[in-house]
Amino acid sequence: MKLSITQTLNILLSIKGVQKKDVGDQLGTSHVNITNIMKRDRIYSDNITKIAGVCGCDVKITYIDHNTGETVFESLIK
Repeated sequence: MKLSITQTLNILLSIKGVQKKDVGDQLGTSHVNITNIMKRDRIYSDNITKIAGVCGCDVKITYIDHNTGETVFESLIK
C-alpha cells in the first residue's frame, strides 16, 4: 500500500488517539498550524519526528531495492 506522508501521520494520530490540538499544544503552536503543516506532502523530517514524538513514536526509514525487494539500509531519524 502506497501512502503519502500526510496519510501516514493521520493514521498514526488516529491509532494513538492523538488530536492535532494535542500535537500543537505539545509543540507550542496551534492546531491550525499543525493542520497546515500536514496539508503539504513536502513535510520536513524534523516536523515528522516531532509529530511522531508527541505520539510516543520514533521514525525509521527503510530503503528497499526496486529489483530485489531487499532492504538496503534502515535509519532511525532523530
